[in-house]
Amino acid sequence: MPTTPVATLPSLDRLRAAAYLYGIEAPAIDQARVLCIGMGSEPALTPLALTYPLAQFLIVSIGASEPATAYAAPDNLRYLFTSLDQIDGRLGRFDYILVPELYGYLPAEAATFLLQTCEGLLSPFGLACMGYPVYPGAKAFEIVRDAVLLHLHNTSSDASQELLRDQALAALSLFEDGLASANPLAPALREAADTLKADIQRGRLEVILNSPTAVGSYFVEFAQRALQAGLVSVGDAHPQLDVARHWGDGVRTTNSLLGLGQADATRQQYLDFASGRARRHTLLVRADLGTGIRTQPNLERLADLRWAGYFEPCDWRPAQAGQIYRNYQGRAWTIAGANDARLLETLAANWPRSLSVEQWSNASGLSRSEVLSFLRPLFAADMLHYCLGAGPCDGLEDRRLYLAPSLVHGYPSLTDDLAEGSGGSTPALPQWNFWGVAVDPELSDHERGYVAGCAGRIDADAFLAGTFDRVQLGTHGLPDFVSVEEVVRTGVLSKLWKSGLLAGSKVAWLDLLGRTLDVHHGKSACWSLYFQACLADCALQVPSEPGTPQEQARLDRLQRLLDELAYGQVESLARREIEKRPARVEGWTALVRSLSGLGRHDEALGILNQMRDRFRADPCYGEQLAIALSRAGYNDEAIRVGRLAMHGLPSSGQLINAVALACLHSARIAAAEQYLTHGIAADPAFRTMGVNLVAVYTRQGKIREGIAHCRELLNRADAVGDYRAAIYHNLLFFGNYDPDRSAEQIFQDYQAFENELCRPHYTSWKAHRNSRSLKRKLKIGYVSADFRDHAVARFLEPIFAGYNKSDFEVYAYANMGVEDSATARFRKMADHWVSIYGMKDDEAAQCIRDDGIDILVDMSGHTGGHRLGVFARKPAPVSLTWLGYGCTTGVSAIDYFLGNEALCPQGSERLFAEKIWRLQGSWTVYQPHWADIPEPGPLPAATEGFITFISLSRIIRINEHVIRCWARILAAVPRSRLVLNSSDFADPETCITMQAKFAEQGIPAHRLLMSYTSPPWHSLRHADIGLDCFPHNAGTTLLDMLCAGVPYVTLADRPSVGRIGSAPLHSLGHTEWIAADDADYVQKAVALASDVQALADIRRTLPERFMKSDLMDQTAFIGKLEAAYREMFAVWAEKRAGA
Repeated sequence: MPTTPVATLPSLDRLRAAAYLYGIEAPAIDQARVLCIGMGSEPALTPLALTYPLAQFLIVSIGASEPATAYAAPDNLRYLFTSLDQIDGRLGRFDYILVPELYGYLPAEAATFLLQTCEGLLSPFGLACMGYPVYPGAKAFEIVRDAVLLHLHNTSSDASQELLRDQALAALSLFEDGLASANPLAPALREAADTLKADIQRGRLEVILNSPTAVGSYFVEFAQRALQAGLVSVGDAHPQLDVARHWGDGVRTTNSLLGLGQADATRQQYLDFASGRARRHTLLVRADLGTGIRTQPNLERLADLRWAGYFEPCDWRPAQAGQIYRNYQGRAWTIAGANDARLLETLAANWPRSLSVEQWSNASGLSRSEVLSFLRPLFAADMLHYCLGAGPCDGLEDRRLYLAPSLVHGYPSLTDDLAEGSGGSTPALPQWNFWGVAVDPELSDHERGYVAGCAGRIDADAFLAGTFDRVQLGTHGLPDFVSVEEVVRTGVLSKLWKSGLLAGSKVAWLDLLGRTLDVHHGKSACWSLYFQACLADCALQVPSEPGTPQEQARLDRLQRLLDELAYGQVESLARREIEKRPARVEGWTALVRSLSGLGRHDEALGILNQMRDRFRADPCYGEQLAIALSRAGYNDEAIRVGRLAMHGLPSSGQLINAVALACLHSARIAAAEQYLTHGIAADPAFRTMGVNLVAVYTRQGKIREGIAHCRELLNRADAVGDYRAAIYHNLLFFGNYDPDRSAEQIFQDYQAFENELCRPHYTSWKAHRNSRSLKRKLKIGYVSADFRDHAVARFLEPIFAGYNKSDFEVYAYANMGVEDSATARFRKMADHWVSIYGMKDDEAAQCIRDDGIDILVDMSGHTGGHRLGVFARKPAPVSLTWLGYGCTTGVSAIDYFLGNEALCPQGSERLFAEKIWRLQGSWTVYQPHWADIPEPGPLPAATEGFITFISLSRIIRINEHVIRCWARILAAVPRSRLVLNSSDFADPETCITMQAKFAEQGIPAHRLLMSYTSPPWHSLRHADIGLDCFPHNAGTTLLDMLCAGVPYVTLADRPSVGRIGSAPLHSLGHTEWIAADDADYVQKAVALASDVQALADIRRTLPERFMKSDLMDQTAFIGKLEAAYREMFAVWAEKRAGA
């Protein structure tokens, strides 16, 4: 076996198409006779034989014994193990002869004999392809191999293969980071080292060490030897490398000048010298056929070929110049603009089928000339598959999907692995896709077992019948409303399809995916696959069906109501519109938008599923699908569908906004910013994007930019109504984090908000008719958008679980569009569950008034999903704000701010629009979110020898003042490091930005560890000291630290958000960890770090102390909270009696 780089056996489709570019009409493949002469079993030829069952294949293996192959040989494939001199005319004539790598291992005389043998066996119009190393490039591989052998020379003879492998890879580092910049051979050596590294990682080290090495030759020598044998070199299986301009203008000009009057082989040799070529796959024909054949490919003939490829973006930013796409082999391509993205995604939609240039043009909506201009550089980079005539998957026309033949024949062994409990490790056998490329789909054990049972094809019935073990599969990270089995099945489809191991007609894809959507009523993870399949052969087109003036008036009314968020009215009107004109998309989309606006996402997706056959080519369909998926929490699906839909609606603000929010909610922060920036420019009338850009700034910690942007929006003439309110809410939210303004200055913005948007409602308050009796059961209404898996739930759930049902009746007013398992728990615990999602403020306020609520509790402040507009209408006699915001709302219609002395010290009343109601002791009770809290374990510093600081805070709290203090702490504590763990740090660009900020303070990147892991217990087990932020402290994560035995240092700043970190420490009696200013903060952190023994004692005792504190005493806290409710109501009753 060879020790040169593994020779990629060109597929027959590639050989025939390449020959066509040189003017050779090679025989059709479907019934051809194919001979492969090699040095082993050439397993890549097996899937080729399976792909073309009517063709005949013969593999002649020289100097090798018959191996045990895992692939069952098909009937049309035979093996012959013999010597070179035994091959003769008795084998017959062949249309194709493939010699992947034998030539380079033969001495000159034997090499000539091989060429003569091929000439004697080649049919009159046949095509041969011979692979061999060529100079000058092959010398680089020889150098690199010799370096590896030298490095391994003194290794023990009984060393393990693992040790040899590690040593060999270590030797290759010489050609990665160890090459001198002045080394003239550096580029070639690096490329050769990369090739050899890939071989070693594929398990071929033993072959490299113990087998002979192929010897290179110059092309001009090979061509002369072939001619002597009666064969003519007419080109190469990689024709782009034979084009001088491929290598640059200088190469083209010089090659042209030197080549004047020279033989074709000499000109090609000049090109090899110029390019440093290391391997050729020379195309050969009989000498009588090669007369007059050009040896340069005719690139005009590219238009006659069919093209295939799978590409997807490396990130989910808007399609723009400079964005990188990768094909299924991991190779990168940089696009020049949105049209390039459209062309690549059109190819992907058809993959692994091929497209003619005309079909590619029609499907993308771009011109034929644009397609040709685009594909030429891709062809030059060898990024595409191409063929002459139908490709290997183009003949599949039934309603089934088919697995690549090698997958079918290779996977039966996997079922045995799984049954025997071997763990189902990935087999060494590669899987060849339909285009003859070895791929690894990276299937899990369960996925591989599922594929093994598919018997070579997947139809809808079998696909939907597959079942999986939910316990073994796990459900972490999946939405509660998604079937795990469906996600796994869809994941299998996606992996196989992207790898080119699964193919079928468009009808087959749409049938299977459509039935999957039907079974799950549209709640599926396969929407993007479906929508992509819809675009396989046609561009998105706006249907031209004019309506009457009366119809247009009805549609205009629907749009006005949608703009007013009157979703309830829209729903009924849209359903009537659909009954009248079911062929118009506007009524359907209005219905989808109303259902999504009301939080009924499953119904919205169900309607979209009903629409798909009629409207799937309408850009509005893709637009509404992306929006609905985004609102329902299918973020990845929303992004994929939305990007495709933008090809038809590139300037749709609501579409761009939906994709941006999906990026934001899936921690693709930089992409979200780019979408919104692009969308604001493309559709300035869609004002929501301006507000959502502030949310992006929040996730990036851009406090000043966020505040400035809010003020800019407020000054716009169109900043009115609900839009103006949304801007104000963002301004106030951001203001709490501003480290440069005083609490008094920030409170002025709250007062401006109240005066402008709340006070106008105060004059229209209605009298409350609630009974003044203090002995009756009180109705408590909690208004929140966080009855779900959210930090607020950790504090509120104990209240719902333990309230006194004899004295209180609990109403949950939920303002949420997406529910989860925590929502189900709250539903069960509340006496009444009322969804106010999608209700106007007046409507929600009247609902609360009609329910007779005595005390209404705001749990959101100015955070997302709040309903402060409802509180401004005073729907209950008593109202208070608690927990979710930690600061004044600025709404004096809310009677009380519920806190304690630590949070709201005496004298801070001037900073609250509400009256402060101070509880004794803790102002909250905590329920750890995670079921299993591990033991804290030993102090990490005691075993690791350095201090690890940690923050679990969101990035918006980590301002430049905090960074300077943390940098001073790290500088003062040698070898210490800082862990930053929150969802914001799941975005790589955010991490890079944070590293740069610390670098400005002299802290190198290796002392920062940034990531996002949830739950945080693993990070806390490896942390010694927590660091709080200021002026806005962290909240829930500080209690997580205490629970895990990690002390933290906080700075008592402005009430109340700047004292959230102080409050728990007062409860625990650890006020010595509360700093008064920056210098004190640094001093306290350094002091803690300097006493490892004291830290170890704290770690041992703190969890128990925390568990015994009032922070964890749910019964006692509920008692004092309910007593406060009684007192608040008594105050109102007394005032009313006095009135």
